[in-house]
This record gives sequence, structure tokens and C-alpha cells, in this order.
Amino acid sequence: MNPDFFKQQWTNYFDRMIGDSEMKNDNDVKSRIFTVAPSEGRAKSAYGCWLLIQSEGWERAQESFVRSTWYRHLKVLRAAGLGDADLSSGKVVPLRRRILEAQVMHTWADFSNVA
Repeated sequence: MNPDFFKQQWTNYFDRMIGDSEMKNDNDVKSRIFTVAPSEGRAKSAYGCWLLIQSEGWERAQESFVRSTWYRHLKVLRAAGLGDADLSSGKVVPLRRRILEAQVMHTWADFSNVA
């Protein structure tokens, strides 16, 4: 195991939950959705879904869509950088991930030197 292995584990586990660390506000969300969506129509629909999540909440928004459409919208929203925390709260969560620098530890004393 090396530092890259641990960084990849971090990314695989937390990216879906936390989302993109560069996301700042709702205007950024809209522009990202329109950038990553495969078409303008899909972008408008996914953005409409995001607005519905914001106004009505996750569960009520989910009830408004057929299952396949709901997951198609979520795919676009996640590709735009929204994480599960953003989607469940209906807003861009200000807490974002902090990049961790992995270091090789050879002895228990190394741990106390880092702390």
C-alpha cells in the first residue's frame, strides 16, 4: 500500500457523499449541470429536479418522477459535483472535503511526530 492507494480509497468512499470540493453556490450548480448534461433538454430537466429538491425536499421530489427518470436526473446532478449530502439537504453544503496527504509510517513514534 502506498499514498496513492489511500487517496484512491478516500476518493471512492467520500466523493459520492461529499461531492465536488470546488462547488460554491447555486449559480455554479446550474452552470455545471448544463456543462455535464448530454443535451440541453436533459440539463433543463436535471436542473428542474434540483430546484424541486430544494423547494420540496428529497422524498417529495423523488415521488414526482418515474424511477428511471429520477435516477437519470441524479446521474447528471452527481456528475455536476453534487454529493449525497447536497442532495439530501437541498442545498450546497458548505462543508467540503479536505485533501489529505498520506505519509508512510514505519514506527509508532512516527504517529506521535505527525500529531
